[in-house]
Parts: sequence; structure tokens; C-alpha cells
Amino acid sequence: MRFTATEGGIHYVSAGADGSGTGTYRLSVTDVDAQTAGTDTSGTVSVGGSVTEEIGYADDRDWFAVTLVTGTTYRIDLEGTPTGAGTLGDPYLYGVYNSQGNLIGGTTDDDGGSGRNSRVFYEATEDGIHYVSAGAVGTGEGTYKLSVTEVDPQTAGTDTSGTVSVDGSVTGEIDFGGDRDWFAVTLEADTTYRVDLEGTSTDAGTLADPYLRGIYDSRGNLIGSTTDDNDGVHLNSQVFFAATEGGIYYVSVGAEGSETGTYRLSVTDVVAADAQTAGTDTTGTVRAGGSVTGEIDYASDRDWFAVTLEAGKSYRIDLEGSPTSAGTLDDPYLFGVHDSVGNLIGGTTDDDSGVYRNSRVDFEPTQGGRYYVSVGADGIDTGTYTLSIEEGL
Repeated sequence: MRFTATEGGIHYVSAGADGSGTGTYRLSVTDVDAQTAGTDTSGTVSVGGSVTEEIGYADDRDWFAVTLVTGTTYRIDLEGTPTGAGTLGDPYLYGVYNSQGNLIGGTTDDDGGSGRNSRVFYEATEDGIHYVSAGAVGTGEGTYKLSVTEVDPQTAGTDTSGTVSVDGSVTGEIDFGGDRDWFAVTLEADTTYRVDLEGTSTDAGTLADPYLRGIYDSRGNLIGSTTDDNDGVHLNSQVFFAATEGGIYYVSVGAEGSETGTYRLSVTDVVAADAQTAGTDTTGTVRAGGSVTGEIDYASDRDWFAVTLEAGKSYRIDLEGSPTSAGTLDDPYLFGVHDSVGNLIGGTTDDDSGVYRNSRVDFEPTQGGRYYVSVGADGIDTGTYTLSIEEGL
């Protein structure tokens, strides 16, 4: 039997047998609940840690003291059989209480975790000791694990501790619906960057539909046209941003709707990452009679390719994209053939002389040597392409 003493002192237990039975026996008395349902509990749990205990009888409530910090968000998990963390079939989080033992609104939960486990997110409004009350649905009994985790050091503001470096990446987690993670990044003036937020679409995390909530200036003001939902691969997000001044910026990431999960955020200097720079210092090459593939990474991107041509020989230069399944670029644009010092040769630019929106130029050099072919896209189009040069036409 279970007995809750209403007063301290000596009590007596009477033992016997059913009917006229005789024989030996063992009598034991066990304190089943050191974690009493109140501020006098001896149970404690630390932030970043966990504790395992038992709901020993119907309506049992275990309270655990925990020290929280104002403005910090915590995830409180009460787990049982659904995650193999105990024998309790249906845990119930009876809430977070303040230091005086008063229930804090919105902190109770039944099945917010995995399966029938319970989970609550709570942002502390005051420093100090709080209490977490654990129990079970109905008359359930069994063991459980209670854990308290600080979530989101990447707070939604300029006081975030999250950082990401240019040409680097960082991983994080959207912990709850509406969560926003901010990352500080130092950018240079007059430089274009590609910001990628990736999840399941590229196996970069468990977040199915990442949402780039924008780029903010050093004072925390949103910069226009820097939010994006699905411009990356499948449901990933991607934004191209040209910084007008150098300094610290902030990237805000989240998820579509109330989705949660992990992600990868990366910031890339697209010019530095683009070997085919717009000039004679490009490392891009193509040979006459061959082809090369590339990508227009952002609006106004230009890729230059060096090629050696012979005087008096005719060459056909084709720039192809999606019209011939040669890339994803919808409307390639040939920005012309340039001589060895980078001067544009007249009559060598073209938009749609190839198949559908592809570009084509026939060119006969007056002297042999090195030339450069400049490729891009019409308008703000981006995507991959194939550049080929046929000789002897």
C-alpha cells in the first residue's frame, strides 16, 4: 500500500495474513518520493543536464529545482517509453513554477515531445530558482528522464553570440516554432556575397523548409530584398547581397511556419569563389573545338574564358542553357569576344541567335593569339551554362 503521512512522528504498521494463514514474512517501508510537490523538494536538475526518477503512484508529482537566467530560452523535456528514456508510457509536464511556487502560464504540456513525451520551451523572465513539476497522465506509473537545455545562443538581435565567417559555414537548429537565429558576419564594401541556408534538400540538416529571414545592418535594421524562402536548391533559401559599406552585418535564419530542425548557413564571396572573373586575369579557359561549363552566380555576373584562335579561321561560339538542356540558365547572353588586352571586338555580342534563347556568334579573327569570351545572362537571370567553340565553319 502507499501512505502519505499528514503529520510527523511515530506510526504503527499492523501485519497479518488472510484468513487463518500462518508463516514468515518481510515488512518494508520506503520513502517513495523525495521530490515532493512543492518548493521544499530535495530534487534538483541542472541546465544542460538531466535526472532520472519515478512516478511511484497515481497523482504523484515530482518537483525539481533549477536555476534559470532572465532572457534565456530553455527546452524542458520529460521522456519515458517513447524514446526509451524510462518506463513511463505517457509523461505529463505539470509546468514551470517560480521561486514562490506559483505556476507560470503556458508551461504545462502533455505530448509536445516525441510520441507521448512532453516538451516545453520557456524564456525566463527573472533570474533565480524555478521548479519543474513532472508527472503522468491519469494513473500512469514508471520511470522517466527530465532534462533542461539552454537553447538558442543565436538570439534574434544584435546581442547574438552566433557568428559566421565569409567563405565559411555554421550549423544550428531551429528549436521551436517562430525561432530566429542571428549570426554576425563581417562584410567588405562593394563586394557581392551569396548567403545559403540549407536543410534536408542538400542533406545539410533536418530542416525541410529553411527560411532566410533577411540581412540586417549593424544597428539591427532589416535591409530590403534580403529575405528568401525557396531560391536555393529545392526548398533551400539563397540570397545574393552586395554590401555598400564594410562592417558587421547580421543574417537571420528560421523556418517556414512552425517547423523545427537543424540547418547549415554559409556566406560566400562570389567574386573570390568565381575563377572566371570579368577580365584578362581570369583563370577560366576553353579550347577551340571544345567546351566548358560554368555558372552565372548572381545578377550582372560575367565569366571570362581565355581561348587561343588562329588568324583567318572561322569559329562558331555557342552559349547554351536550359533551351537545349545544356544548363539551368534560361536566357544566356554572350557579352562578346575581347582581344588580348581586354578590348571588346565590335559585332561579337549576342542574345538570342542560338536555339530559342541561347546565344551564338560567328567570329573570324584577323590575327592569331589569345582572345577572351565573356558570358553572362539577360537581366538578373542566374544558372549554369555550356560554352563551346567550333572551328572551321
